[in-house]
Order: sequence, then structure tokens, then C-alpha cells
Amino acid sequence: MQPGTDPREVVEALAGYEDALGDLYAAFAVKFPRRADLWDLMSHEEHGHAGALRSLLGKADDLAVFVDVERFDVREVRVATQRLREQKEVDQYSSLDLREALAQAVELERSMIESRALTVFQTDTPSVVAVLDHLREQSSQHRERLRAELSAVR
Repeated sequence: MQPGTDPREVVEALAGYEDALGDLYAAFAVKFPRRADLWDLMSHEEHGHAGALRSLLGKADDLAVFVDVERFDVREVRVATQRLREQKEVDQYSSLDLREALAQAVELERSMIESRALTVFQTDTPSVVAVLDHLREQSSQHRERLRAELSAVR
């Protein structure tokens, strides 16, 4: 992360990523109406993750420590968000099938779990730890749910 980056900017970038992921899942709900229940739930939860991140915006002291640990580069988050938005556009009009959509979603959830963005450090405040723990747990649940769905369509 570049020195001097506003912590709110970083949190908003992360929240934007979660919103973009939720939008992708919402597009999958339209593309795969027989599994709209799954995709709508996932979309709703991703938008909830964005809200959880934004709940930190009013806690300036918490954010300063959270951002100071250099977990991520805000530019990388923005690039990943843009890629998600572009992927949504491509997927909406492509011949992508359900199995491919599920595999794509599993990979997206896996990459979020493995990213340093959700790693808890000793210096994190309780509110940051609570949000990160929630996001990590939800992402793991998403990945497992998607893996189960993927296994069922193979």
C-alpha cells in the first residue's frame, strides 16, 4: 500500500470488491434461474460483507491500525474489483454453464480466504477482528457450499 493512503479509501475499496462479487452472483441468479436461490443468497451475503466493512468507516482509530499492517495494495484491490465487473459482463452474455460458474465462484472465494486482507493481527482492534473473522468464516462457508454444488453437477 502506498504511504499516506487514507484508511477509509482502503476499506471502501475492499467493500467495493465485495459489492462487485455480490453483483456477479446476482447475475448468475438471472443466468441460472434453477439455482437462483443459491446465487441470490450468496449475493445478499456478499453485499452484507461490504456493509460490515463499511461499518468500520466510523472508527478512525481502528482503521489506522488495520491499514498500517500493509496487508494489501489498494491498487490491487481496485484492479481485482474491475476484473470482477468485467467478468460479470462477459459471463452474462457467454455460453458459461452452471458448472463453470460454480468453479469460478469457488476460486473467487478461495482467493479471498487466502488473501492477507482477512488475516487478523495482534494489533487489530476488537471491531476489526470481529469483521475479519466474520468475513473469513462466511467466505469459508461460501466455498464449501459452492464446492458441494459443484460436486452435485459434475
